[in-house]
Amino acid sequence: MLAEVMDALGIEKVDLVGNDSGGAIAQIFAANYPERLTSLVLTNCDVHDGWPPPQVLPIMEHARKGTLARTFQSILDRPDLARERYVRGESVPLFRSYANPSVLTDEVIRLYLQPLLSSQRRIEAFQRYWLGFDNTHTVAIHSALKGLQVPTLIVWGLKDIFFDKKWAYWLKDTIPGARRVIEVADGRLFFPEDRPDALSGPMLQFWDEVERNNPRSGPSGRSRHS
Repeated sequence: MLAEVMDALGIEKVDLVGNDSGGAIAQIFAANYPERLTSLVLTNCDVHDGWPPPQVLPIMEHARKGTLARTFQSILDRPDLARERYVRGESVPLFRSYANPSVLTDEVIRLYLQPLLSSQRRIEAFQRYWLGFDNTHTVAIHSALKGLQVPTLIVWGLKDIFFDKKWAYWLKDTIPGARRVIEVADGRLFFPEDRPDALSGPMLQFWDEVERNNPRSGPSGRSRHS
């Protein structure tokens, strides 16, 4: 689908950035279309056979039982109570993905969850998303990743409860084009949101390095998408 979107927009190559399940999609795209990438940036994400992580298995079970919407609707309806539960030490979906959950204002929670729960059709799609967690496709690209020469940067939050830092170094050791791993000491899964400088700084430096090594004719030669 990414290739089709690029074709429709007339974009030949991109700098691709992926986080969480988007990181798995980015790896699959890179394995199948390396010629369409200028660079690749991966943050905490699904890697090889290291997912789904055990922490999401209860949510997947809710999806199987058809009770997933109820779980997230309670957060949407009463974010104040969700915050209280999280402060008490409960494992509250969404909140546990941030080192600084105060970024989850009522408005941000609404923007995240309301579209997913706004109709039965969308709820069913949300359930299919969780039930689609299967590492078959990321395992299948292992050989292709071992031949991937695309310049790659890995930036990893070390307090992520879902994806251990060992997967950052697995990617570094597997992808020949991987330059380095940047560790974000207090970062959780969605650190690009509550610790944006921890990603943007290393990423801009990395892109400058890629640009110096592979100069293009002008600024129009580069498109960045995540």
